[in-house]
Amino acid sequence: LARKIVLYLERYGFINFGVFKRITNPLGNKKDQPRVIIIGAGIAGIIAARQLQYFGFETIVLEGRNRVGGRIATFRKNGYTADLGAMVVTGLG
Repeated sequence: LARKIVLYLERYGFINFGVFKRITNPLGNKKDQPRVIIIGAGIAGIIAARQLQYFGFETIVLEGRNRVGGRIATFRKNGYTADLGAMVVTGLG
């Protein structure tokens, strides 16, 4: 049963990685749009919001910092610049 559900969701573009066809307003008018709140404006949160908007959902992204990007940032101090990425892996020990 689970396999059939996954295949259905992949076939209709609700889950999967990669490129998907843009759907124009599949959920009808604005009053019928479900709202989704996304916690975190890192790369995953931003991409999730974008994909959900393409599927017709109204999205709100909440971020605790005064910038977007999550772990992706540029660090500047004393004339030095370093680009930081998501290189910290947590939960492995």
